[in-house]
Amino acid sequence: MQASVRVMRSHDYCHFEVSLSADDLEDLKAVDDLRKAAARLADKAVAQYQLREIADDQFDRAQRALMSYNDKADDIKSTIPEADRSPEHNAIIAYVDALEVLINSKTYDYEDNFVVAPLPYLDDGIPF
Repeated sequence: MQASVRVMRSHDYCHFEVSLSADDLEDLKAVDDLRKAAARLADKAVAQYQLREIADDQFDRAQRALMSYNDKADDIKSTIPEADRSPEHNAIIAYVDALEVLINSKTYDYEDNFVVAPLPYLDDGIPF
């Protein structure tokens, strides 16, 4: 039995379509299994798109936070000896270092095992 299935998902004004076909299917259950495989792929595409949106948003917020705190961290590093820095000073420097690591890390490219690691305090921009 020959069969062709098409599954479409819409999310956030984006459309994801998966088409599969096979020539050697035994019965309608095999066609239904083919449809389910297409549906799983379409659902996975939507989930990966959502993950991409989260990763891009986190990257943008990290860049804005870095611009906001980078000069302050540089001033602290250049004017205050390490032994004389307050916990607040150290927190700002550590925060900027963490932001730089996030910004310079690998970006999401639809890998199956990618995890968006949350960066503390990124929402309010205050590292302490």
